[in-house]
Amino acid sequence: MDFNDLLVMLNSETRMNGGNHTRANSEDLLIATCGTGLERASASIKQVVYSCLGQHSEKPWEVRHRLELLYGDVKRVELFARESWPGWDRWGNQCNNSFEIIPGHIIKNEVEE
Repeated sequence: MDFNDLLVMLNSETRMNGGNHTRANSEDLLIATCGTGLERASASIKQVVYSCLGQHSEKPWEVRHRLELLYGDVKRVELFARESWPGWDRWGNQCNNSFEIIPGHIIKNEVEE
């Protein structure tokens, strides 16, 4: 797959974490597109999300909400997911995957939201 564009959304956390060079306190979100990518449904979505700390590695609902506003009603997948979220496919080792990846194939699973 040829990725032509890569966008980053940051979740700035209030807790300081360890790091090799600086004290990491943000979580990166990568948006990869193929070809021309999707057209934005909204041009007013800000890049930095300030949120209170949740459970370990819990993604703030605000990030998913902003992505939904940014691109509208399109197919979405959360990789390394720990929970299900309405309107999103999910894949990870800590949730019921909504699809399986087998080299060369993606197989949709029937799982409950």
